[in-house]
Amino acid sequence: MNTKWTEEIWKGLVDSAPDALVMVDSQGRIVFVSQQSENLFGYTRDELVGQNIERLLPERFREKHVGQRSGYIENPRMRPMGAGISLYARRKDGSEVPVEISLSPLKTEGASLVTAAIRDISDRRKAEEELRKAREVAESANRSKSEFLANMSHEIRTPLAGILGYAEMVVLYCNSDEERKAYMEKIRRCSDTLTELINDILDLSKVESGVLKVESIPIGVVSEIETVVNLLQNKASEKNLALEVSYERPLPEKIHSDPTRLRQILLNLLGNAIKFTEKGKVVLRIYLDKSQEKTVCFEVKDSGCGLTPEEQARLFQPFVQADSSTTRKYGGTGLGLALSRRLARALGGDLILAESTPEKGSTFLFKVPLIVAKTQDEVTAKPEVETPRNFEGPNLRLDGTRVLVVEDNPDNRELIGRFLGAPGAIVTMAVNGRQALEKAMNEQYEAIIMDIQMPELDGYEVTKRLRSHGIKTPIIALTAHAMNDEREKCLACGCDEFLTKPLNTERLVSTVHRFAKSKTTR
Repeated sequence: MNTKWTEEIWKGLVDSAPDALVMVDSQGRIVFVSQQSENLFGYTRDELVGQNIERLLPERFREKHVGQRSGYIENPRMRPMGAGISLYARRKDGSEVPVEISLSPLKTEGASLVTAAIRDISDRRKAEEELRKAREVAESANRSKSEFLANMSHEIRTPLAGILGYAEMVVLYCNSDEERKAYMEKIRRCSDTLTELINDILDLSKVESGVLKVESIPIGVVSEIETVVNLLQNKASEKNLALEVSYERPLPEKIHSDPTRLRQILLNLLGNAIKFTEKGKVVLRIYLDKSQEKTVCFEVKDSGCGLTPEEQARLFQPFVQADSSTTRKYGGTGLGLALSRRLARALGGDLILAESTPEKGSTFLFKVPLIVAKTQDEVTAKPEVETPRNFEGPNLRLDGTRVLVVEDNPDNRELIGRFLGAPGAIVTMAVNGRQALEKAMNEQYEAIIMDIQMPELDGYEVTKRLRSHGIKTPIIALTAHAMNDEREKCLACGCDEFLTKPLNTERLVSTVHRFAKSKTTR
């Protein structure tokens, strides 16, 4: 079948092309535009035909384009226009659109023409920009992860090196009991530092992942402040610093909040203020925000080293301190403020640096919502405060208390045995879950220390089986996993209490004492 290629067919073919087609003569005047050109630029054919092609360019490109157009007419060839640079076209409404242009010369009997195929690449540019931003975010996250891991490795290895080094000194180089005791005290301090660091990392990870759970219970404002100040008073006294507390009335006697997180934030703020202050004083001021009456403010002001604007900008980033000299002089990881701000926001408040001047001091402001506890709600247990370690031995006695210790690690078995045996407990060991089942079902115990992570038969399953057989002996879970969900999981399977590794001697003994039968005496 022969088809007659009429002008109407050619016009229909051109108008169906996906790109806008514009044809110009050697003088740069538009002689033809396709339907897609009308759609792209917003002009009708009549408005464009006879006009200079520069009408479709942003004004900033028009003058230069005249020379480029003339040069192309003198040496016409098929090629993409503006390779390697960004091209833009201008619509009738004045808006600009990124485009891609291909030029093709067309020779006719009477004139030389140039056809420009113009493609709107807005979607492509948008996708490229989104891809670029996603790549930058990914690269930034990868750098942050690498920096975080490098810093964390350094901070963990520092106290660990102290523990290992002083332990070797005790084994190989001690010449007296006094020297041995001094080394052991240094090992203890390094261990405490390492434990605090790991706890901060765990808390920070819980906040970042959105799994941190906060309480809202009635707590006494004054009693919480006194607890924190009492814990830090010795540190301030050692540096001859005054640690002052100012209550600005009226203040509610009790508010609803999370006592553990509240103390954690205040301990960090006051501890930092003491650490970075060489002379003068640290003042904690508690008051109600006059502009926001439903807000309790805890203001910590010191006369310490202060911060420059550049240092302030980096202040709340994890593992970042003011500068390297700060780390060398004062120590620390830089985690405290980052974690404290996240905890403050988890409580519904915030933590900011109110002001700071180099060599004059800093003021931090911690705010929490004011939710007043009603009188009938005020019967609450006094928050537990961790007591300092006492290497002379705990005050509580466990004389005659029979305790089954289930632990697969021999070093941990020895430590727990010593900790419980010193105050008088009779300790029986089980090295795995199956042995624990046999002993617990055939012998009488006042308490069971149950390691959770064990091969073959873990502590969860052992506890469930003991409870299913009617064994009601108190079971105290022991695990290196310190997350809240782990505690809930242990209690759900039948455990009565939950302790984390590394062990605190006093807490272990007091917990066993609390659950032991009545024959346990002080």
